[in-house]
Amino acid sequence: MIEFLARENMFKGYLQCDGFAGYESAFKTSLDVSLVNCMAHIRRKFEYALEQDKTNSEYALSKIQQLYRIEKECDKGELSAEERKERRQKEAKPIMVETKGWLEQIAMKYGSSTLLGKAAGYAYVRWDNMMRYLDDGRIKIDNNLAENEMRPITLGRKNYLFCGNHEATENMCVI
Repeated sequence: MIEFLARENMFKGYLQCDGFAGYESAFKTSLDVSLVNCMAHIRRKFEYALEQDKTNSEYALSKIQQLYRIEKECDKGELSAEERKERRQKEAKPIMVETKGWLEQIAMKYGSSTLLGKAAGYAYVRWDNMMRYLDDGRIKIDNNLAENEMRPITLGRKNYLFCGNHEATENMCVI
């Protein structure tokens, strides 16, 4: 379905998304669409692993925090897309490369039997897609803005189930 919609609309460019495997399978052979994953989703997995392995989880979170700090400084300095790209290449890329090596070691060491292993595996599989944000200053480090815009629709979808009747549901949708 996703691939069909992209073909029908002749979409070309970057598609920033969460880690849903359907995106990867739909676009893995596409030359026109480059997937960029979301650092907030990657970060969240390490937050879940904190209580099981605080040291390693905090290490991952500190690396991610460094990346967000670079983004915040770029925002504060109102850098152009090209300036942001240069800054990312200089400062964020070494962090990303170092973290990828660490993720590989942790994923192999812990496997998927622990929360840390699951977090590292999730991040490692998506890391190459995530690194694409380094190559274009227009791309955000996460897709939080898009997700925040969709949240009312998602919440509404569940709430509309309890409107009472069809007419009430239609009225709620209008509101």
